[in-house]
Amino acid sequence: MYNLSDKGTPKELQVFKGQMEVQDSRLSAMMSFLSSVPRATQLLDREPGPVLLVNSLEQQLNRYLKQVLRHTFRNDRRDPELTFFDQMNQPMMMYRVKPAAFDLFLGGCITVYIAVIYFAIQNFGHVYTKLTKMALRPKQQ
Repeated sequence: MYNLSDKGTPKELQVFKGQMEVQDSRLSAMMSFLSSVPRATQLLDREPGPVLLVNSLEQQLNRYLKQVLRHTFRNDRRDPELTFFDQMNQPMMMYRVKPAAFDLFLGGCITVYIAVIYFAIQNFGHVYTKLTKMALRPKQQ
């Protein structure tokens, strides 16, 4: 893509040099710090440990980036599609379900209705002649 195939393997090709070089010790220390703290979203504002995690991440990012902003996200309780569940307190939701007999009856009625419409369209010529004969009978009498 960048026509760098003749430059050698990625270890020989140094993209980041000097101060921008990736330090393995710093990377492993950061990964061990990130994996030592549970980062469940619903726990980030309750316990002091995860807040320390967010503060240290913000400090690290401020060191190397120009604009680092912290956004606090609160879910709307009226929005049922997004729900955060706490690890210790998980609500159980139950709903009443109507019997399946009504659904079967309604499905049968819809099927019969669609079948009548289908056969009326398929045999439109016969239906039209019968309706015409029925309409002309009262006028002849």
